[in-house]
Amino acid sequence: MLVLFVLKVFVPLALWGANAGGGALNASLAMQIMAALVWAPLFETFVGQLLPQEVLRRFSVPPGFCIAIGSALWAMGHYLNGGAAHGVLALFSGAIFTFIYLRYRRCGLAAGYWTTAIAHLTHNALVLVAASYFPSL
Repeated sequence: MLVLFVLKVFVPLALWGANAGGGALNASLAMQIMAALVWAPLFETFVGQLLPQEVLRRFSVPPGFCIAIGSALWAMGHYLNGGAAHGVLALFSGAIFTFIYLRYRRCGLAAGYWTTAIAHLTHNALVLVAASYFPSL
């Protein structure tokens, strides 16, 4: 939220790009829940953390580089889907999600995946709540 506030203050709205979540907020509550709290955490965690990190793990890439690569891939995917502001915000959330994945991957593949998916679900829930209280963000 702090990064979003800084973007809002210092970056002109014209440079933000498309609002990836804008369409979701206009959907029914059931569709918002399905997209943000079920589909995105399950699918994006698989594609954004599990797959790239397991490939990097096979090549014994150090954790710091794994986080940097995971964060960049996460940001790139969100930039392509939602514009510059979404990509910048995703750079930070991608680093956090990748860190969580790596931390809990030590306990097994399922632990890494599910812990990260639940963190992603929680993040999306907080964003939905914030967006409903502060629609201008």
